Amino acid sequence: MESQLHDVDSQLTDDRRIRTHQLRRNRPERVTDVIGQRPMKGDRIRAWDNAIGCLDQHQSAHGLTAGLGPTQGRSVTGGFLHSRALAASTVYKLTQDNGISHDNAMRIGR
Repeated sequence: MESQLHDVDSQLTDDRRIRTHQLRRNRPERVTDVIGQRPMKGDRIRAWDNAIGCLDQHQSAHGLTAGLGPTQGRSVTGGFLHSRALAASTVYKLTQDNGISHDNAMRIGR
């Protein structure tokens, strides 16, 4: 079982890395509306790259067209909330690093 979990985790990590690479060039509004544009230089680039890959993976997995999605409702599952929390964590880190209003970033998609 632990080996299978490691395999799934590795596949998700690879998926995020591929998404990040592709999204550096093609930045959809559904993602940049949440995290803004990629910084031109500096340490914040890594945080932005991490956030865009994680956010895109979450949005794609759950069919979201904007933001992080709801926190409650009939369609909200444990898996969705876990994915949302991971994406929110990377967005929060980026907003702290960039000075973006955390409230504005988190409000999108609610």
